[in-house]
Amino acid sequence: MSDRSFSLIMLMTIAIFAVIVLLIPVKPAWRANAYENSTIGNQTSEWPSATLDAPNYSIPLTREIRLPLATAVSFKVRLVDGVILHGNLLESGGGCFTFFVMDEEAFLSHAKYGSLARAEGKVYVSAMPVHYAFEFEIDSDRTGDYYFVLINPAGSCHGKIVSISLDYQIER
Repeated sequence: MSDRSFSLIMLMTIAIFAVIVLLIPVKPAWRANAYENSTIGNQTSEWPSATLDAPNYSIPLTREIRLPLATAVSFKVRLVDGVILHGNLLESGGGCFTFFVMDEEAFLSHAKYGSLARAEGKVYVSAMPVHYAFEFEIDSDRTGDYYFVLINPAGSCHGKIVSISLDYQIER
């Protein structure tokens, strides 16, 4: 066997091996922050639908929220009048997201109109965009549900994982 024949056989063997490898079905390895949100809240595309069935959580709360691209996550917390709620958000990748805390009327109004400018009701926290971390404080002025909404806008380049921590103290 000549060197030229041996080279052709090796080249054909490598080509066949490459074709076989390319034909093997493979499940893609998605980034950790691209999975569906199974940690907290209602997940919808871009803005929560006009429904009040958002999950209810109690304080203190420490959770991780997965925000795939172009999605919104909403949940509610029941507070009593006279409570001060302290909150921290952290997105370790440094990507931007939008965050709101509002009453029921504002939540439904914004879901209907798609804009806080036309929203009725009270918006307690409005942060757009949030980069890395955000701290807030709400001095509750009523007893009732407070709606928390995190949005990863369509123009963002990737999904996000946001850690949220809520704790409170009663005013003295």
